[in-house]
Amino acid sequence: MTRISRCGIKVASLMVAIVFLLNATGVIDQTEAARELGARGAPSSLVSYRMPVGRSIELIGGLALMFIALIEDHLVLRWGIRGKTRHDEVLIGTRQAQP
Repeated sequence: MTRISRCGIKVASLMVAIVFLLNATGVIDQTEAARELGARGAPSSLVSYRMPVGRSIELIGGLALMFIALIEDHLVLRWGIRGKTRHDEVLIGTRQAQP
C-alpha cells in the first residue's frame, strides 16, 4: 500500500476509536438509545443492564482499536507481523489468475 493510504487507514481507525471511547465515557448521550430500547419493548431492567455492558464493550473495543492503530508500524518493523489482504495482492500484482 502507498504511504498515503496507510496513513488514511490509521487516521480512520483512530477516529472510529475516538467515537467508541466518547460513547463509552458518556460524552455521547445514551438516553435516546435507552428510550428507544424501552419503546421497542425491552424490559426496563434489561435496558438498565444493557447500557453499562454496551459501554464497557465499547471501551474495550475503542482502546484495542487505538492500541493496534498506534503500534501497527512497530509490529511490522520489529517482528514482520503484517496481515496480507487481497487488496495488498492486487496492489503488488502477485494475485494469480483464476483457471
